[in-house]
Amino acid sequence: MQENKKKTEQELFVLTEENKKLNRENDDFKREEVKLQEMVQSQKDEMTLLQNKLRQQKAQLQRQNVVVDVLSKQVVSVSSYLLRFSLCR
Repeated sequence: MQENKKKTEQELFVLTEENKKLNRENDDFKREEVKLQEMVQSQKDEMTLLQNKLRQQKAQLQRQNVVVDVLSKQVVSVSSYLLRFSLCR
Protein backbone atom coordinates (compact mmCIF):
# COMPACT_ATOMS: atom_id res chain seq x y z
CA MET A 1 0.00 0.00 0.00
CA GLN A 2 2.77 2.43 0.97
CA GLU A 3 4.73 1.48 -2.12
CA ASN A 4 1.69 2.13 -4.32
CA LYS A 5 1.24 5.54 -2.71
CA LYS A 6 4.91 6.36 -3.27
CA LYS A 7 4.65 5.33 -6.91
CA THR A 8 1.51 7.44 -7.38
CA GLU A 9 3.24 10.44 -5.80
CA GLN A 10 6.20 10.00 -8.14
CA GLU A 11 3.93 9.77 -11.13
CA LEU A 12 2.06 12.85 -9.94
CA PHE A 13 5.36 14.70 -9.55
CA VAL A 14 6.46 13.70 -13.05
CA LEU A 15 3.11 14.72 -14.52
CA THR A 16 3.17 18.01 -12.62
CA GLU A 17 6.64 18.82 -13.97
CA GLU A 18 5.58 17.86 -17.47
CA ASN A 19 2.52 20.06 -17.12
CA LYS A 20 4.70 22.99 -15.99
CA LYS A 21 6.99 22.43 -18.95
CA LEU A 22 4.06 22.32 -21.37
CA ASN A 23 2.58 25.48 -19.85
CA ARG A 24 5.92 27.28 -20.33
CA GLU A 25 6.06 26.08 -23.93
CA ASN A 26 2.48 27.20 -24.48
CA ASP A 27 3.31 30.65 -23.06
CA ASP A 28 6.34 30.83 -25.36
CA PHE A 29 4.16 29.94 -28.35
CA LYS A 30 1.62 32.60 -27.37
CA ARG A 31 4.37 35.24 -27.13
CA GLU A 32 5.75 34.11 -30.48
CA GLU A 33 2.27 34.33 -32.00
CA VAL A 34 1.91 37.93 -30.78
CA LYS A 35 5.33 38.79 -32.25
CA LEU A 36 4.39 37.19 -35.58
CA GLN A 37 1.06 39.01 -35.68
CA GLU A 38 2.84 42.31 -35.01
CA MET A 39 5.39 41.53 -37.72
CA VAL A 40 2.65 40.64 -40.23
CA GLN A 41 0.75 43.85 -39.40
CA SER A 42 3.94 45.86 -39.78
CA GLN A 43 4.57 44.27 -43.16
CA LYS A 44 0.98 44.97 -44.23
CA ASP A 45 1.39 48.60 -43.23
CA GLU A 46 4.67 48.82 -45.14
CA MET A 47 3.03 47.19 -48.17
CA THR A 48 0.21 49.74 -48.05
CA LEU A 49 2.72 52.60 -47.92
CA LEU A 50 4.67 51.15 -50.83
CA GLN A 51 1.49 50.65 -52.88
CA ASN A 52 0.50 54.27 -52.26
CA LYS A 53 3.96 55.45 -53.23
CA LEU A 54 3.83 53.33 -56.39
CA ARG A 55 0.44 54.82 -57.33
CA GLN A 56 1.84 58.32 -56.84
CA GLN A 57 4.89 57.53 -58.95
CA LYS A 58 2.74 56.02 -61.70
CA ALA A 59 0.59 59.15 -61.75
CA GLN A 60 3.70 61.33 -61.89
CA LEU A 61 5.11 59.20 -64.71
CA GLN A 62 1.87 59.58 -66.67
CA ARG A 63 2.02 63.35 -66.26
CA GLN A 64 5.65 63.37 -67.38
CA ASN A 65 4.79 61.22 -70.39
CA VAL A 66 2.09 63.71 -71.38
CA VAL A 67 4.61 66.56 -71.10
CA VAL A 68 7.16 64.63 -73.17
CA ASP A 69 4.53 63.87 -75.80
CA VAL A 70 3.43 67.51 -76.03
CA LEU A 71 7.00 68.77 -76.19
CA SER A 72 7.94 66.16 -78.78
CA LYS A 73 5.05 67.26 -80.99
CA GLN A 74 6.12 70.87 -80.59
CA VAL A 75 9.70 70.00 -81.55
CA VAL A 76 8.45 68.18 -84.66
CA SER A 77 6.21 71.12 -85.51
CA VAL A 78 9.00 73.68 -85.07
CA SER A 79 11.40 71.46 -86.98
CA SER A 80 8.95 71.18 -89.86
CA TYR A 81 8.44 74.94 -89.85
CA LEU A 82 12.21 75.60 -89.81
CA LEU A 83 12.73 73.10 -92.60
CA ARG A 84 10.05 74.72 -94.76
CA PHE A 85 11.38 78.17 -93.94
CA SER A 86 14.93 77.19 -94.90
CA LEU A 87 13.68 75.60 -98.12
CA CYS A 88 11.80 78.72 -99.07
CA ARG A 89 14.93 80.89 -98.93
